[in-house]
Amino acid sequence: MVNAFAYPSSNLTSIEQLLPYVNTITGGFFGVVILLMVFVITFIAGKTYSTEKALSFSGFLTLIVGIMFRMLGLINDGVLTFVIVGFIGIVIYMFFSRQQES
Repeated sequence: MVNAFAYPSSNLTSIEQLLPYVNTITGGFFGVVILLMVFVITFIAGKTYSTEKALSFSGFLTLIVGIMFRMLGLINDGVLTFVIVGFIGIVIYMFFSRQQES
């Protein structure tokens, strides 16, 4: 019988050991999917306020989670760069939408 996935090399006793193993099983997409879910869920939860506030909250929280995921090795530098550029885009959008209100 052939195993579909490699067994971990040691006993997975902490979250720091489990998450990289899950990321290897999923081909490196675990961190990216979690980041996307964090963004969507916080944006939908923040829609009780204005779209700009919900977008800024979800972008900021995704940036923080992205930095932590990079420290854990769940995402690579390209994904973190995309998250940072997206957050800068949200800040620029917020700046110009505030200028139009005045």
